[in-house]
Amino acid sequence: GECVPSDEAAARAWIEEFNVDYQFYVHDASDAYFAYETNITDANLAAAGAASARFGAWYSAHIPHAIRVFDWKNFEDPLLKRQFSKLLGNSNSLNAEDSAALNNAMNNMNKIYASGTVGDADRCVYLEGAEEGGVALEGIMANSLDYNERLWSWLGWRTNVGDALRPHFETYVEMKNKWAQVNGFEDYGQYWRRKG
Repeated sequence: GECVPSDEAAARAWIEEFNVDYQFYVHDASDAYFAYETNITDANLAAAGAASARFGAWYSAHIPHAIRVFDWKNFEDPLLKRQFSKLLGNSNSLNAEDSAALNNAMNNMNKIYASGTVGDADRCVYLEGAEEGGVALEGIMANSLDYNERLWSWLGWRTNVGDALRPHFETYVEMKNKWAQVNGFEDYGQYWRRKG
């Protein structure tokens, strides 16, 4: 039959099924991102992006249904009401195109940050994970007493990585602000500064 908005039994069944499926999609995305974070390759980045897209598609197909069907703010069961509040409290999401742009920007920033280097005529230095006996930027910054070497490391990193990150960060900020605005905030900063 037709769902009744105040039907808590139907809402409980829906959220139990949602939680089971949610765990599957989040686990899939987490595994893919862990594989990428521990072995930064284009193939792993693509797999992480694909897992994130699968999660996003699944999520955006289910949340509008819950918003449309259940009058969760009037539920009598406090636990069920709290579950729906946590899930739907900021219930509006970006459209598929903007969501993909946000995920793309975050993936690109992650890749640039993780694989960025600083180099000169004698060496190419990564942020971390130097080969045995090699030097990593974080090692230079933590241990070097040579002001010029530390300045070279910091300026090189800031220039090389910062310049490459800028267009992706601008997209990130634009999409986060869009999300905040569709959820009633002036911008993403206001969302973070909110009380409660």
